[in-house]
Amino acid sequence: MEVLNQPLSPCDATASFSFLMSSSLSFGRLMSSVIFSILPLNAGPVVAGVVGQERYQFDIWGDTVNVAARMLDKSEPGTVAVTERICDQISAQFEAEDLGPLDIKGKGMISVFGIRPKHHRAPVHVGDGT
Repeated sequence: MEVLNQPLSPCDATASFSFLMSSSLSFGRLMSSVIFSILPLNAGPVVAGVVGQERYQFDIWGDTVNVAARMLDKSEPGTVAVTERICDQISAQFEAEDLGPLDIKGKGMISVFGIRPKHHRAPVHVGDGT
């Protein structure tokens, strides 16, 4: 996705991908149950590695991952929860809503924002079929 032949910044590309992935997951499960994927987005240093001896698995660890995991509490369906750092770096193609402060053990209070594409439709709510 490009705007006037301008490539997306890494933050814009990641946010756009998060919305595409979230809508794909929700659409794929729409007929069996209503599941809204909630994806937090944070940036920073991480440690990555492969664990296991018989069945290898790739994993990442670090403060950046822990902050993103804690942001799940503030996330809302149809939005991507981001830190203030990410919110400051995304372009005008997203609208941001302040979701309030979040107290993270060992870090203190951080600001969390919910972003949506500017041309976003509200999530579809489907009954349980009864």
